[in-house]
Amino acid sequence: MIGFIIQARTESTRYPNKIILPFFNGDTIISLLIDKLKNNFNLPIILATSTNSSNDSLEQIASNSSIICFRGSENDVLQRFIDAAELNKLNYIARICSDNPFIDVTRIKMLLNEFDSNPNFDYYSFFVNNTPSIKTHFGFWIEIVSLNALKKVKQLTSDPLYFEHVTNYVYNNPNNFKIRWVKEELILNPNIRMTIDTPEDFDNCVKLFKLQKQNNWSLNQLINFVSTDLIIIEKMKKQIIANTK
Repeated sequence: MIGFIIQARTESTRYPNKIILPFFNGDTIISLLIDKLKNNFNLPIILATSTNSSNDSLEQIASNSSIICFRGSENDVLQRFIDAAELNKLNYIARICSDNPFIDVTRIKMLLNEFDSNPNFDYYSFFVNNTPSIKTHFGFWIEIVSLNALKKVKQLTSDPLYFEHVTNYVYNNPNNFKIRWVKEELILNPNIRMTIDTPEDFDNCVKLFKLQKQNNWSLNQLINFVSTDLIIIEKMKKQIIANTK
């Protein structure tokens, strides 16, 4: 069985509590993501956070939204995902990053269709501008990974980097895993940044989310607008430079 696991915590290094601050019409990013998944898919939704008391608010949000909350390790996120999947009898995980309010429903459906049509791969995701989508700062896509692949990562490495970044070892070691890439056809300005790490990102995305809702824009229309707004592109570019690891 496949289900969504939303990776979330409140103690972000660069912008604490970003996912539980009012973002649009009083709703938080995490609540908007949960609603998006509930309204468009009939799959289990699990919010996976840590046992740190700072995340009690996330458990309350999950309860209010009638979804499952799993609490596990703060730093070993890989183990948190393994434990959450095993407890909820998932053998595949559609992984959602909680700081990406613009995750696109159409592209989730595309990836789920790819999963249904080509079973038995370890990892499914989009390839964007010659890069795995999870490594970009656009913030429009999800990824699907098997529970067995995550367990294999645990066996193959003890590097803490891979325990923090759940799927990193999988897509960086393609000889050890069966990987299925979906090519993204969108033409994307490399200076677009719509994932949220900083207060500046948050402010940029609040404006764009409101415009998308008011105009009922598709992702393509939103990207076309952003690409022609030189002021916001320059703001995004500064954040990309400042936060590139």
